[in-house]
Amino acid sequence: MIHHRLLEAGVLPEVPTTLQEAMVHLNDFIHNVQSSTNNCFHSVQVELDTNGDGNNADATKKAPLPIKIQLHEKNWYTLHVGGSLLNTSDVMSSFNASSSSPTSGPLGMTLPTAEFNASVGLRNLTGHCEATHASYTLDTNQMAAVALSHERPLYSLFPTDSVLAQAILLQSTGSQYSCATRAFWKHVDYEWVRAASYQEYQRGAQIQLANTNLPHQPGQVYYSFTYQALLRDIIPKRAVTMGGDNGN
Repeated sequence: MIHHRLLEAGVLPEVPTTLQEAMVHLNDFIHNVQSSTNNCFHSVQVELDTNGDGNNADATKKAPLPIKIQLHEKNWYTLHVGGSLLNTSDVMSSFNASSSSPTSGPLGMTLPTAEFNASVGLRNLTGHCEATHASYTLDTNQMAAVALSHERPLYSLFPTDSVLAQAILLQSTGSQYSCATRAFWKHVDYEWVRAASYQEYQRGAQIQLANTNLPHQPGQVYYSFTYQALLRDIIPKRAVTMGGDNGN
């Protein structure tokens, strides 16, 4: 992976370059690894051995200079258990639902929602900077969500010497092509968040192929293909009436 990232950053071992150009390419390599490897590394350090002639630009053009790369890897697992108080818009954002009125108590006061969440993550177990994440959320309104996701480089889905893997890696940024899968289950009770007396159960699965796992980088073109299958169960809740039968 590191070899391909160096080539994609413009660090070409057989092509003569100046020291200044090499530093620019290596800086691009460091930024690329730090930002597009699923947060697997604490830091990336690159040392360029100029053999004591670092101040002589001509000397760097005559002989190849060795590059030493040090990757400081993070723990292979993450674990989080916590809780929080959320307003209605935050609750709906976490459950991907919409809200037209705030959660109100018996006197019409807006009430916060207590939420418990736990998650566990695994990363870089196979050396391809892949990441697996599982999460569980439950709040005081009995709304719950469970999600499981896995993301890895696209080429790593195939044997190293396969035609498909080599075809992907021959692209200009082939080692950054990613495949992400996600499965989830959600329960949303709309009676708590807007004037609708029903609850919904969602079960879904999603797969995404992208040219990079960083759609937020300025100046970069982001392409992706996403397919999602969603099953929704909408269950009406019987409205509670007060005062009994009015004779109509």
